[in-house]
Amino acid sequence: MEFYSSVIEEVEKINYSKYLSEFKSKFVTFRDKAIEQGDKKAANLFQYEIEILSLCTKNPFVKENYSQRFVPLYEYKDGTKWPNIEGFTEEQINYYEERLKVSNNVFLKSRYADFLFEHGDKFGSLNKYQISQILVPSLLEIADAHLEKGNLLQFVLSLSRAVEVSLRMQIEKFIQSSLILLEKAIVEFEKIKNYRWILELSELIRNIVNSKKSNLVTEELKELCFDVLNKGRISYWENKEFHLHRSFCEEVLKWKKIKNMSDDEVDNLLLEIGRSYEEEALYQHGREEKSNIVKAHFYELAMRHYANIGKTEKVNEMKVLIRRAYEELERSDELSAFSSEFSIPTEALENILKPYLEGEKKEILDRISKAICFIPKLSEVERLTRNLMEQFPLQFLVGRSVIDDGKKIDHGNSNEDDSYRFAFSQSYMLHLQFNLELIIVNLFNRLIVDKELSSEDVINKLKSWPLLSPKNLPLIEVGIEAFFKGDYVSSIHILVPQFESTLRRMFSLAGYPTTSIKKGTAQHEETFNEFLNRADIKEALGEHIHKFIQMVMVEQTGLNLRNKVAHGLISFSECNRSLNILVIY
Repeated sequence: MEFYSSVIEEVEKINYSKYLSEFKSKFVTFRDKAIEQGDKKAANLFQYEIEILSLCTKNPFVKENYSQRFVPLYEYKDGTKWPNIEGFTEEQINYYEERLKVSNNVFLKSRYADFLFEHGDKFGSLNKYQISQILVPSLLEIADAHLEKGNLLQFVLSLSRAVEVSLRMQIEKFIQSSLILLEKAIVEFEKIKNYRWILELSELIRNIVNSKKSNLVTEELKELCFDVLNKGRISYWENKEFHLHRSFCEEVLKWKKIKNMSDDEVDNLLLEIGRSYEEEALYQHGREEKSNIVKAHFYELAMRHYANIGKTEKVNEMKVLIRRAYEELERSDELSAFSSEFSIPTEALENILKPYLEGEKKEILDRISKAICFIPKLSEVERLTRNLMEQFPLQFLVGRSVIDDGKKIDHGNSNEDDSYRFAFSQSYMLHLQFNLELIIVNLFNRLIVDKELSSEDVINKLKSWPLLSPKNLPLIEVGIEAFFKGDYVSSIHILVPQFESTLRRMFSLAGYPTTSIKKGTAQHEETFNEFLNRADIKEALGEHIHKFIQMVMVEQTGLNLRNKVAHGLISFSECNRSLNILVIY
């Protein structure tokens, strides 16, 4: 064990370390050397050191829902963990306890004590109180060293753990020592106007104030912390660092009860947060070329904030600004269109169209009306969507939005469900557009030219359908005739609403309820979205036709024709021949 002892002696001499990885890397080197020398016992003990130093720490700021301090560095899909705390042996735990007793290196001692405080009761002989008597002083010494070296993140993390353990064990002398260090840091940070870490220090003080040991926090320290918080808030506003400004506002608001803040003071701070979002929409970190997407985003955050605090006038003001930002976006070159070229063999296309071009017009229309091969196959869309998400995962890590007519009409987060929903809609619409432009439109054009298909032929086909209501027929006739005359604006404005009405009346004639009772016995038609989302309607239509209708008529990430026509939001360019043919189909 000579080699082991010499290594420990060398490692113990490290006076300061920003990260424990410095110790870990040394133990890895020495473990490998011990293996080369055939010294299995030393290699095993070095492995113990590597494992405890490899554990990742969770750093809660003294929260009541604190669950665990240490988590594995790696956790694989099959459940394998490394280091696996549950697999630590009695010998391993006892080794850490022995090292805690003999080590003079404060960084190593703090890690041994920290681990044993959480997991030592499995095999160890020391109780939590005994361990805390070593852990907290070690953490405070380390925190002070980090503060002196200017390693402020490590200072805050060490100090927060010291405060947490002191509060859990209710040890007054350690809480007082923590408060002394807290005050020292706040004074130093104020002196150099470095306010960033005041947020975390303020949170630590609040936790002590809200604990059973609140009497240990002097009024002078409360005043100092609150005063520096407000200085930081003002400083970040003046320097246009709006994100930090809002964080400081929110922290100041958490002192509401402690400082007996008035309703006016609270209201002013809440409004200040809203103004911060508005200013950030315009400032955008000082970039020369402003982004309308960024502008709209921060106006949306401001709107949500004003809605949460009940400022209706400001909400309405933000709605106007958001719409203007999106309208400017649509007029700008900020958004880019991407295109790709591909070729379709003429022979393959002819083979698809051939069965629908042979025979009499009536027979052809019968075949087309019963064919669902032109509708995207859901299993294929789902398969391609999954493949897309697996092959290009990075593009689904961010949220995405649908912007139309100067407003955001849909928004998805980066979670798996939303990412899949957007990716599925994207894949479905590619399939639909492909089928429409290459096959359905091509087919109708050929029928009109080669078979002299007329409005009368289409109308007669519809008349033969027993579930078509006589109330719809006259209007549908006008819409079909407008299409064949090339009046696509009129035809789509007639045929889209008539499609909805026809579908409802079809189900009504088939014995399905299509209304809801809202007051007394008065019946009201369900919205088209509600109607299509009913389980019985989905089952009757079948999944392929149901999804097809949904994506064409009401889905915001689809064509959404029903809602665009009903609300007068459809653009002139969308009133085209292709979309009219799609509705007729």
